[in-house]
Amino acid sequence: MNGLTRLSFLCVLLLALLLITGCNKSKEENDNSTNDAPITLKKISDTELSFNVKVALLSDKNISRFDIKVKTKKGVVRLTGVVDNQDQIDYVEKLVRNIGGVQGLHDDLTFDTRS
Repeated sequence: MNGLTRLSFLCVLLLALLLITGCNKSKEENDNSTNDAPITLKKISDTELSFNVKVALLSDKNISRFDIKVKTKKGVVRLTGVVDNQDQIDYVEKLVRNIGGVQGLHDDLTFDTRS
């Protein structure tokens, strides 16, 4: 994927995320934003979680050049792909674990030891 195509794809993903997030509020929530009700965590779908992980990976300049595949099942994210070294795998793991809604992580990332 060339730089312009990747940037266009990222822009479309971000726009879709903004639309999804903005559409999830009801009129009552928008009108009464100062209520004192406790904050409850919204259950995030596997599709939305995969989307959030992909956006994070594509947005990070340290790893955006790698083709990392993301699949999510019941909040557990599975990553597959090839990076340059173990430090990058560790970096990706930390990034993904800090994304809201990630219940677990299966890291199937590899790197070429011949490089």
